[in-house]
Amino acid sequence: MMMLNRCSRPQNLQSAISSTKLYRGMRQRHCGKWVAEICLLRNRRRLWLGTFDTAEDAVLAYDREAFKLRGENVRLNFPELFLGKPNTDTVTTVSPNSMTSSQQPNEPH
Repeated sequence: MMMLNRCSRPQNLQSAISSTKLYRGMRQRHCGKWVAEICLLRNRRRLWLGTFDTAEDAVLAYDREAFKLRGENVRLNFPELFLGKPNTDTVTTVSPNSMTSSQQPNEPH
């Protein structure tokens, strides 16, 4: 699973988000909090992602979950954060033929 935390956000992301521009998958409540959700069209449901204090957190929550659900063909708010980077969820397997002699398990002589 790709995890983003406050340290991994680009500096210009917060300046790109303002209350006047709407982003995909998020909206602002009348109390000032931001909510994020994904509409699942096949079964006419919404996947609730949560309530957030900042628009930045809501946008990132939407992008993260939309990418997990729909893959690389999804339309994201900030695709540069998710597309073109190696996926950390994949498991790398190494065949015995590709191992060097120092990595080979010891065989009885």
